[in-house]
Amino acid sequence: MRNDAVYWIWLSQGLGLASMAARTVLERGLDARELYQMDLTALQQLELLRPDLCRSLKKRTLTAACNIWEECERKGYSVITPMSRNYPRSFYALQDPPLVLYVQGDPSLLGKLHNLPVLTVVGTRSATAYGTRVAENMSFDLACAGFIIVSGLAVGIDSCAHNGALRAGKKTIAVLAAGLNVSYPSKNAGLRKRIVEEGGLVLTELEPSATVRSGYFSVRNRLLAGLSQGVLVVEAPQRSGALLTANHALEQGKEVFAVPSDIYDPNAVGTLSLIRDGATPAITALDVAYPYFAHFADH
Repeated sequence: MRNDAVYWIWLSQGLGLASMAARTVLERGLDARELYQMDLTALQQLELLRPDLCRSLKKRTLTAACNIWEECERKGYSVITPMSRNYPRSFYALQDPPLVLYVQGDPSLLGKLHNLPVLTVVGTRSATAYGTRVAENMSFDLACAGFIIVSGLAVGIDSCAHNGALRAGKKTIAVLAAGLNVSYPSKNAGLRKRIVEEGGLVLTELEPSATVRSGYFSVRNRLLAGLSQGVLVVEAPQRSGALLTANHALEQGKEVFAVPSDIYDPNAVGTLSLIRDGATPAITALDVAYPYFAHFADH
């Protein structure tokens, strides 16, 4: 008997990355195995998925999904589906929730995030000495205060955020825009290893062999925002993936914080614009932590 995760992998690949149809699947409580076993007529009669999606799904075999599952088994990756107890609860609220998560490290942390203060820290890859110092020190302070720090494992601000949490002796989560088999950026291979060894995890919605593509970063950013209750932007130029992550957070009703800096610095254009438009200025870790106090007082 096949593992149910195989059917979710099949469905995820059939619907495509960041599919709005995935929300329909979760809202209606549809089961991936049952959808696979339906013939085309029965699937179309549900009137829940577009006809072209129904036809595409029925043409897709389980072969690729089985191969992915077996590879994950061999390499020790966890496969998390919406039926798993470790599927992050916050992802159920996304407009385009992932149907499969591939995890390296301890997946049980994902199942606990709804009871913990979680902050996503993002910013430019071309960090200044100021941004580097702020990102690591603020992440360190917040991790010491009990926050789970989430970031994207990129060079620059992301690396500093992860390092700050690790320096505090705390767990951190990295969300990738590639498959788990891909060491990207290669410069951060050692950091990724530390994240896993020290109780954190690395996750992606992309199959293990998926290589880096520019389009994967934008869809990854919604997961960076979705995992946390808030996003802290340390340095971001006018065009930045960090700003996209902040926009996802705003769309999801999350708190956005931004670190003020030199108005003449191109790396500050994005963060200063966020502050001008209503983001909370983050001058100390307490500025970030304070809004969480009321939220977790009820837990």
